[in-house]
Amino acid sequence: MDRASAEAVSRAAIAAGAQPVVIKVTSTVSSRASAAGLMTYLGTREVEKESGEKGTVDIAIYDQDGIAISSREDRAAALAEWTADFREAYAVNAAATFSMMLVDDVDDAALHDALNAAFSSKPFLYSRHPDGKVSVYAVTDLPAKKIAGALKVREKGEGPARAVENAEANFVRRLADAGVSAEVHILGASVSEKSGRYFLEKFLRTEKVITTSEGDSVKFGSSVKEKADVIWRAWSSHIRTVEPRNAFHIIFSARAGTDPEAMTRAVRDFLSEQVAGHRWTTAHHAETGHVHVHAMISARDDVGKALRLTKPELYEWRERFAAKAREHGIAMVATRRSDVAATRPYSQAQAGAYERGRQDHRYLKTSALTNRVERKRAGVVDRASLTNGNLALVSKWRATASALKRAGAEPSVIAAAGRFAAAAGGKDMPAVGRRELSGPLQQQKETAMPLSLEQFDARVLRANKSMDRLEMTAGSSAERQAIEVMRKEISALFAEQRCDIERQQVRSVTETVGNGGRPPAPRTTEARAEGRAVPPAADPAIAAQQQAIAAGRAARAAREQAGAAKEVQDEHRQQVLRQAEQKRLRDNDRDGAER
Repeated sequence: MDRASAEAVSRAAIAAGAQPVVIKVTSTVSSRASAAGLMTYLGTREVEKESGEKGTVDIAIYDQDGIAISSREDRAAALAEWTADFREAYAVNAAATFSMMLVDDVDDAALHDALNAAFSSKPFLYSRHPDGKVSVYAVTDLPAKKIAGALKVREKGEGPARAVENAEANFVRRLADAGVSAEVHILGASVSEKSGRYFLEKFLRTEKVITTSEGDSVKFGSSVKEKADVIWRAWSSHIRTVEPRNAFHIIFSARAGTDPEAMTRAVRDFLSEQVAGHRWTTAHHAETGHVHVHAMISARDDVGKALRLTKPELYEWRERFAAKAREHGIAMVATRRSDVAATRPYSQAQAGAYERGRQDHRYLKTSALTNRVERKRAGVVDRASLTNGNLALVSKWRATASALKRAGAEPSVIAAAGRFAAAAGGKDMPAVGRRELSGPLQQQKETAMPLSLEQFDARVLRANKSMDRLEMTAGSSAERQAIEVMRKEISALFAEQRCDIERQQVRSVTETVGNGGRPPAPRTTEARAEGRAVPPAADPAIAAQQQAIAAGRAARAAREQAGAAKEVQDEHRQQVLRQAEQKRLRDNDRDGAER
């Protein structure tokens, strides 16, 4: 099939209830430290012990050969093999070694000022010799790789080194502008931290009397290596470096209820074919609502070829992984986000800000951020994506519905494709279809929820501002402590009220999903008595899609409710202990007074 036919088949499968492929490249690994952190994250999980304290346990992760890595020692051994092929960070601007021959006699002060003018604000070391030669090791604004390559060409005599010659001429002009005439030669340029430290230590060992760019003499009270470490740490902020991509962290996701073993096998079979020759490990984290299989993949294979993960490559990955998932019994297809009118995704930082706002209602968050996270989690249809004329979704979904009719598909599947086409039409869609594809959150506002989350958060914000003003009027520490206790009690009440509102939303979503994405329809007999048409039956495909979303949201709300209840209980327990301690102190004071 051509690409257009493949997209039509994917849309038809979505209408029939298949789930889309979700592959996320979450981060890249640039150093040994970041690789160790990622491998620890893959191989450990946080659990709650019997004592109520939180701790971590090791879980098994598996490499490309199927060998289990199940302990800290195993992870360390595997990490040593991975990092042996890691590339070091390379410098953008070079730390270079210069040899300058002064033409005229120049005193030390004039030379020092001229060098500072030539190297601008960059740090450097220099040593002056009796024959008029000046050796300099400096951080420059020269392009490291270009200068290093030109130096190799000049050393081998393979051609003109224009980049080096132009740089030398530029430094000659800078010194001349500062009143010093000299011949300048660049002897070496570092392209990484390792080579930069090497040239620095070599300069410190070779030169006898060394002066810094601040005019201070370098004192060798410690070893040359220790002195070089101190200098390099001070210089590091002036050296721009590029972190290489040594590995990728990729997540393969599926809906709640998907067989995790089948998903894991599909991921491993896919990686065995797609990234053959690369090192990789996989881990399944079972505590999340959706099925997540994490993968850490080396950026280069055993012959040094780099792994490309641009948009075209990732789309091919999604198509190939969908085929592999179907081989393992998972109904999955590769789609575009616009085909199913998916809402805009939110970033990890936005999710963190949203969760902080839920835990502490004094934390200020915008309504746009709240709507973005909640609409995505609730599976609300993105009207803007559907009505975008550039996507031509109306004609695509109509063609899909026609193809389904010709293929003799189930009527519910054909109807689902027709409703997607109607939704893409915006204002021209029928009233029934508009209700069926309207967002669950909007239905909650119109039916069961007397107070929206935005209105509730506005009330909490006003209450917290009032508490802040009251706290400013407190005249003693006892009054401030009493106000803080009052604030905590009010925050606990607010948390309970917010959980009640969210439970109402979850129930409304569940009821809506159970009715095919529509509000509760009137009974058939009542409809006939009133002379109205009976609403069509709920589409099982759309209902199955939305039920998985509602189930995940309900489970998340239940976990958050349990956490909030535990926090309230802990606070109550601490308050009882404080009251008991205060009573004991009062009794002791009374006994002392009586004695």
